[in-house]
Amino acid sequence: MPVKKNVSQTPELEIKTDNKEKKCLCSLACGSCEFPKKLMMTFLGILLVYVIVFIGVLIRNEIKKYNYIGLSDKNQKMITINVDGSSVIKPDVARLVLGVTSEAITVEEAQSKNTETMNKFLEGLKNLGIANEDIQTTNYNVNPIYNWTENDGRTLDAYEVSQQVTVKIKDTAKTSEVLSLAGSIGITNIGNLEWIVDDRDHYTDLARADALEKAKKQITILSESLGVNFVDVISYNEYSDNSYPVYYAKTDSSMAYGLGGASTPTVSEGSEEVKLNVSITFEIK
Repeated sequence: MPVKKNVSQTPELEIKTDNKEKKCLCSLACGSCEFPKKLMMTFLGILLVYVIVFIGVLIRNEIKKYNYIGLSDKNQKMITINVDGSSVIKPDVARLVLGVTSEAITVEEAQSKNTETMNKFLEGLKNLGIANEDIQTTNYNVNPIYNWTENDGRTLDAYEVSQQVTVKIKDTAKTSEVLSLAGSIGITNIGNLEWIVDDRDHYTDLARADALEKAKKQITILSESLGVNFVDVISYNEYSDNSYPVYYAKTDSSMAYGLGGASTPTVSEGSEEVKLNVSITFEIK
C-alpha cells in the first residue's frame, strides 16, 4: 500500500516560523519607537522644572526690589538738620465798614438825603486814591418808622434809609484820613476795622529763606567739626501753622469821627511774626 505524503505540513511549519519572526521583528520595532518618546518626555520634564525655577527666581527678585523701594542703603550715612525761620508780618491792607442812615417823611426824601451823603463820601475816597474796585456796597435797606400812642395806636412817623459800604484801603497810612473824612461828611455808622495781610505767601517765602540761611551755617559748622562732606539732599520737610491773624482795631466812642467832629483818629496796624520749621536730611561722606 502506497504511503501518502503530507505535502502541506512543511509549508505550515514554515509559515508558523515566519509569523514568529514577524512578531519578534515587530516587538523590536516597537521598542525602538518607545525610546525616543521616553527621551523626549524626560527632556520636556527637565525643561519644565527649569522654567518653573526661573520664574520663581524672577518673582523673588521682584519682591526683593519692591521691599527695598524707598529704603536707603544700610551703609548710607545721613544727618538731619532742623532749623526755624521767621519773618515779621506787617498788615498791608485795612478793611473798614462804613454806613449812613437817613430819615424823612417819605421814602424818596430819605433816599435823596442818604444818597447825597454817600456820594460825597465816595467822592472823597476817590480823592484819597481809593479805587472803585476797592469799594463795595454791602447793604441797602428802606424801613418804615412807626410810633405808638394810647389814643392813636400805631402810626407811621417816617421812613429810614440805610446804606453800607466796605472799603479796602491798600495804603494803610491813609486809614486815619478815611476815618476823618467819614466824620466830616456825616457818615453815621463806622466799625469793623480790620488789618489784613494781602500777600501771605510772601512772608512764608521770607521765613523759608531765613531758615535755609541758618541751615547753610549749620552745614559749614558740622562739616568742619565732624570732618564730613554733605553730598546730597535725601529729604526736605517744612511746617507752618499758616494761621495768619486778622487784626481788629476797636473804635473809641469818645472819638469825634463819624459824629461830625473834626479830630483825626490815630490807628496802628501792629505786626506779627511768622515761623516756619524746616527739616533737611543729607547724605554725608
